[in-house]
Amino acid sequence: MPTSDSALIARNEAAMNEASPLLDKLSKTWDKIEGFFRKSGILREVSISFAPLHDQNTGGGIYGERLISLQKFGGSWKVCYGEVYYQHDEVISWKPVGESPADIRIELLEHVNRLFEALVKSNEEYVAEIRAATQKAEEIKVNLDLAGL
Repeated sequence: MPTSDSALIARNEAAMNEASPLLDKLSKTWDKIEGFFRKSGILREVSISFAPLHDQNTGGGIYGERLISLQKFGGSWKVCYGEVYYQHDEVISWKPVGESPADIRIELLEHVNRLFEALVKSNEEYVAEIRAATQKAEEIKVNLDLAGL
């Protein structure tokens, strides 16, 4: 045991007793945020960059980005956190926000509105792509003389 200072132990217990319900509330908030996004409708993955990753060893040069995203996990859309490192072919390892550390969940709250704006824009753009693909499919159908089927 690192210390037997009862005052220090009591302070830690008080902090933990206060933090526990607050962290539960934070988790429930993220559940509601994800529910809002799913209810709003997600046509495809959407991501936004919210902070660069700086290399502290080489004078602070940017070597990647931190992202918030809507990704599909186990058949369900999730708000996710990811980091992309430019030197690693930009492979992103996504993690659902609900499984992320509390500091990440707290930080990402600042970016929920921007993610929703990006979702709306993405959905609008994708509808145009779907409309064009549908028209192309109709042309192919006619050209293959399948219009009567």
